[in-house]
Amino acid sequence: MLHQTRRTFVKSMAIGTTAVAVVRWPPPLEAAGDPVQPPPSRDWSGAPGQARYRIDGIPKVTGAKIYARDFRAADIPGWPRNPAYAYVLRAVHADRAFLGLNLDQLPEALRPKLVIQQQDLWTRGVTSPWFDAPAPMLVEKDANPVYLGQPVAFLIFDDVDTYRAAFRLMQFDPSYIRYGAPTVAASGQVLGDPYYYIRFSQGGVEQFSQVWALSAVNPLGTTACDQLAKGYQEQIRAMLDDPARQGWRVFSSSTSTQTIDPMFMEPQTGMAYMRKVGGKRLLDLVVGTQSPDGDASTLCDMLQGPDVHPNEITLYSCYPGGGFGGRDTSLFSYFLGIIAAFVPGRPVRLEFDRFGQFQGAFVFQIVVEERQLDVLAIEQRSLGAESNVAELIAV
Repeated sequence: MLHQTRRTFVKSMAIGTTAVAVVRWPPPLEAAGDPVQPPPSRDWSGAPGQARYRIDGIPKVTGAKIYARDFRAADIPGWPRNPAYAYVLRAVHADRAFLGLNLDQLPEALRPKLVIQQQDLWTRGVTSPWFDAPAPMLVEKDANPVYLGQPVAFLIFDDVDTYRAAFRLMQFDPSYIRYGAPTVAASGQVLGDPYYYIRFSQGGVEQFSQVWALSAVNPLGTTACDQLAKGYQEQIRAMLDDPARQGWRVFSSSTSTQTIDPMFMEPQTGMAYMRKVGGKRLLDLVVGTQSPDGDASTLCDMLQGPDVHPNEITLYSCYPGGGFGGRDTSLFSYFLGIIAAFVPGRPVRLEFDRFGQFQGAFVFQIVVEERQLDVLAIEQRSLGAESNVAELIAV
């Protein structure tokens, strides 16, 4: 199953006791050469920069399997032909506590074979993918969701017919989840992690930016970068509050909104298979992602429990099918790996349609207090090129 050449072997890495390999899928028809995607369309490009059509145009229009959603367990040598199917049940409210599930509403023949909730993840030693926050992957019972669309459970079905029939009943019916009474966030409270975007330039030279800081910064934090950001934030506020300064236009508002990122509109499918071979626990994933190395290594860190931690992870990276950045920081691969660890010995398939993509994008509610966070200062042209320029956007 592991199609390695010298080149792809060098790309493999060892993390702790887990060997991680990222390999393109599908493998070649013959063993020679690196595993590659379908061959490029013939004569797809003329002179450099003058493409006649897409490099994958001919395989696409002739029905070749190139996207992750095109492949099924039966296409993969050595895999069982009939996978389990997983459904991600998501919260449709973020302002009220999750009290439990109402799966008894499903006809008995359509009920899932296995239900995975956050307590099951804690028990089995599955941690959060967010290195900077202890937020749970799934909504904990009696707690408010951290963001709209946060999963409350993974439901595992035995076959495709049962899965699709149950899916049709549940997708647009919120009654399968029990909620508490609505609650109102206090003024200035932020549901989700606060991120500050600060930029400061002087004399035409950028002095500080969250871009070159390599991350969003938090002036309320304690790191050296956070404290540096705090200093520039104070300079910005002093400039805005200076009554002698002319030519500034300051916009301030009190806003309640939600941020959605990433948004990947194409239907999406992936498969994963956890099994034991020669005493080792192997995890294979076939998925479209724009961060294969990061997905595999993060899964290695997340699956910590003794009966879920893989000795080897192989991620077969397919075309995502129009990622546009939406598959760069996605939870999809993590869902796949977790579910496969709970269904050892059998492949599992996860499918999102377009509605599921919208509902499943990373969404968090932001409540902003006026003048506390959302200040934007814009220099007027009359100030001249050598004037101090300060911009602050903080949400």
